[in-house]
Amino acid sequence: MYWRLFPFALLLSAPVTAEPGIKIFGRWIAACDNENVCTAIHPGWEAIDILPERPGIPLLQIRHHPFRDATPEFRIVESGNPVPSTVLKSHAVTMVIHFRKEGVKDDSGTAYDPADRLFHASVDDKGGYRFNDEDARSIVYGLRTGERAVVSIADVRGFSFDPKPFDEVLAYFDQQQELADTPGALVLRPDGVMFDYAHPVPPEADTVQLTRFTRAQLQNWRVEYPEKLPNEIVHTEPYPDRGFVIVVRAKSKDRDCGTYERWGHVGRGNDFVLVERREMPICNGIHEDDWLRTYRADTLSPENK
Repeated sequence: MYWRLFPFALLLSAPVTAEPGIKIFGRWIAACDNENVCTAIHPGWEAIDILPERPGIPLLQIRHHPFRDATPEFRIVESGNPVPSTVLKSHAVTMVIHFRKEGVKDDSGTAYDPADRLFHASVDDKGGYRFNDEDARSIVYGLRTGERAVVSIADVRGFSFDPKPFDEVLAYFDQQQELADTPGALVLRPDGVMFDYAHPVPPEADTVQLTRFTRAQLQNWRVEYPEKLPNEIVHTEPYPDRGFVIVVRAKSKDRDCGTYERWGHVGRGNDFVLVERREMPICNGIHEDDWLRTYRADTLSPENK
């Protein structure tokens, strides 16, 4: 069952939640959620497409979990393209990281070391492309020290970018995950060796039992929620049989930036609690599925009650 309501039909009750945490470092956009899982993306807005009018904005994504010895996850996502490119051969999705060779320059003033690194990615189960985990640390090093990164997606689109300031992204991860000055840090490691080290325990998400709701319960939902701003377009999408309502506070008519929230109905009254929030501060074609998550809760569907 699905209803679409007018933007002002809902009044929302705000629970106590983690504060939003979007940061911008150059062209990197980064955020961490309430479980200290951190994600950053580098959009390829200048992507060159071989196929005309190809949908989606390609993104390079890094995600890092706060657990001991966690491996950074690197993926390429075509935001807004519902179907990944058909990969005709193995390892057709690549990223090459170029390093500046000191003292040797070409006509443009730049020369690249023959030791430039090539990394391969494969289609994953999330509709994107994931680089091999065993290459993750090498990719981290390359993006920290390299001069240029070039991404190619199955010979149909590609983009290049200056990875700097990637160190600032990783330092932000370390601080948010409380790993700074510990051996588990990505960049903010301590001097010397620590023999007495307890890895920080990350916070856990709440678990919310969702319940179905009626139209009357939905209309009676009371609010202490910020009013619509002049530059916002509010979309509401209730799913009563699934126990939640999606609210998107878009900053553009294309719905490619703003705040995405999912509110779950709990109990038998008119109470809704926040169970997911994603944010995107830049309006430039990034689909809401790829906005950065700043809050999440585990949910149990009404069927599990």
